[in-house]
This record gives sequence, structure tokens and C-alpha cells, in this order.
Amino acid sequence: EWRKARRDMNKIWREVYKDNYYKSLDHRSFYFKQVDKKGLSAKSFLQEIRTAQESGISSSNPSPYLAWGMDRPDIHRDILEVVGRSAASELLEGAEARVRKFF
Repeated sequence: EWRKARRDMNKIWREVYKDNYYKSLDHRSFYFKQVDKKGLSAKSFLQEIRTAQESGISSSNPSPYLAWGMDRPDIHRDILEVVGRSAASELLEGAEARVRKFF
């Protein structure tokens, strides 16, 4: 009777050990999630914007707006095409013109 009970329990414990093994491989995910959560919070975004704005004000061209250079205009043209065609097929009439005006 003991051998049968032990054999049955070994099946259960084998599954538990297997689950715990995979969980043990992921022991650092909590820290990664914590860092991501802090990095993607509204407070960190605002701080990043303020820092970028302060560095822009200290440069030769002070502007209240943030601006980034378009190093690859071909990529932006491709994005415009995709968004424009999607707007034309999915949204109301004139949406494609508004998208092109935005870009």
C-alpha cells in the first residue's frame, strides 16, 4: 500500500518539480518588470521631456517645442503611404487628405 501511495505521489511531485524548475529560471523577471514599470510611467516621461526641453533651451535655437531630425525620410514616406491607405479604406471620406495634411 505504501509503495502504491508513493508511486502516485511521485507523479504529482514530478509535475510540481517541473513547474518549479521553469519558474526558477525566471527569477529575475520581477526586477525587469519593476524597472520597465518605473521607466514607462508618466512621471519618467515628463522628466525625460523636461530634460530634453532644457537641453534644447540651452542650445543656440531656443524653442518651446521638441524637435527630432528625420534622418531617414524614405521611412516616413512609407509610413505615410500605409497610414494614408488605411485611413482611406477604413475611415470616413476625406480622412486620407487629413492624414496627408498632418504629415
